[in-house]
Amino acid sequence: MKYYILLSLLLLGIFVNAQDNQGVIGIKGGLNLATFTGAEDVDFSRIISFNLGIMLETKLSESISLQPEILLSAQGSKASIDSQSADNRLYYLNLPILLKFYTSDRFSFDIGPQLGILISAKQKSSSSSSTDNDIKTLFSDNDIGLITGISYKFVSGINFSARYNFGLKNIINTNLYSNENKLKNGVFQLSIGYYFKK
Repeated sequence: MKYYILLSLLLLGIFVNAQDNQGVIGIKGGLNLATFTGAEDVDFSRIISFNLGIMLETKLSESISLQPEILLSAQGSKASIDSQSADNRLYYLNLPILLKFYTSDRFSFDIGPQLGILISAKQKSSSSSSTDNDIKTLFSDNDIGLITGISYKFVSGINFSARYNFGLKNIINTNLYSNENKLKNGVFQLSIGYYFKK
């Protein structure tokens, strides 16, 4: 956990330092269409959830920018086995660091790595009307992904983005399950944001 705290502080330091120089800070939020991939014996379907956070864009050249972000992201999937189904919600603090390649003044292709820190995990079964069950111990406390997407920003500071998070790591807790049981996050995100002008 100390590692995650240090990484979060490092990203915060990047935000503060870049804001003092050439960076422009912003806020964002939007919808997630999330699911799990990798398991053949379970029928997974997408759930609709949310993402919310802050971002900072710093120019590296005329056509390339660096954009670190700190996002709260609700992910997971609906799982169906036989006649039973369960809604699984995993809440991550995601720390993407993106390179933005501009093809015009407003439009960019975005790509970069992402570290996810699992905050909580809840499950609600279709056969139970009780409160959500805590399933955090079933999952790894971190995730690694690759982000690809596109963005468009207006002169006003409003911007839109669409991206996909390709989970690269098995998120099942291997201390409880064998390596044969593998799940990965797959999340499509649509966001609207606003860059604050200096």
